[in-house]
Amino acid sequence: LGVSGVITTVVAGLVVGWRQHDVFSADARLRWAAVWEVLVFLLESLVFVLIGTSVHAIVLRHMGTGWVRQDVFRPVAGIVAAVLISRFVWMAVTEGLRVICLPRRMRPDRRMFFGFIAIMGWCGMRGVVSLAIVLALPEDMPNRDIMQIATFVVILVTVLVQGTSIGWVIHFTGGGHGHAWGQKHYLSVSQARALVAQVQENAIRELAYGADGQLIHAHLLEQYAYRAELAERFSHEQQALQGRQDAEYKMQLTIIDAGRAELLRLHRSGAVHDVVLHQLEHELDLQQMIAEGGLI
Repeated sequence: LGVSGVITTVVAGLVVGWRQHDVFSADARLRWAAVWEVLVFLLESLVFVLIGTSVHAIVLRHMGTGWVRQDVFRPVAGIVAAVLISRFVWMAVTEGLRVICLPRRMRPDRRMFFGFIAIMGWCGMRGVVSLAIVLALPEDMPNRDIMQIATFVVILVTVLVQGTSIGWVIHFTGGGHGHAWGQKHYLSVSQARALVAQVQENAIRELAYGADGQLIHAHLLEQYAYRAELAERFSHEQQALQGRQDAEYKMQLTIIDAGRAELLRLHRSGAVHDVVLHQLEHELDLQQMIAEGGLI
């Protein structure tokens, strides 16, 4: 097709990530999340291995020639400076245009604007995509070694220097407080949970009754009504109820551990088959994930 394989892979990942919530089953998402964590760890490790082997090969080719001092230092320093400065220029121009389009009452003051530019400009860290592109360059391409060295240095500077100092930049500019101007105000976790629980309650109210109007699923109706009431209350009284909720989640974890211990005892005594063990253990794991998620 004559297009970049690297960019195509990135676009495919964005499409799959956007559509996974509609296409994948819950079981597939749980399994994929576990696999993805392992893949991320392995790929991030592989990135630094590739950097090390590539730099080693370049050093061997130019050892003792003064190549770094004569042909590399100035171009690479200029590229790093250009990358860092261009990020700030881009953020200043794009955000400046966006602020101009906002109503006057929604425009930020000067300190907030430049603080936002400083934070977003300092967040421009490079990594895997840049490395994949430069490693995909043909072997006989002129100045390929300089391009690789420049990419490695850019990754090193942006990840180590910018990545380790971004917290200080946020603290210094006061960017950790409040919301950005002109941004949509997002719901908190408790508010979103309350809305979802309310929709679920409305759905069960429609399905809990038979064609003759008789209540069939009373237990489900009571269960989801209780969830919706509790979620709504928690969204308004989160500070007051947080301690009680955390205690209940910790109690759930203790109960789950007791159930898991009994399941293992039954399996080791030969009372349950491996298939039953894995099925019930999966259910307990899901319960534990929910309880641990509530404690975050």
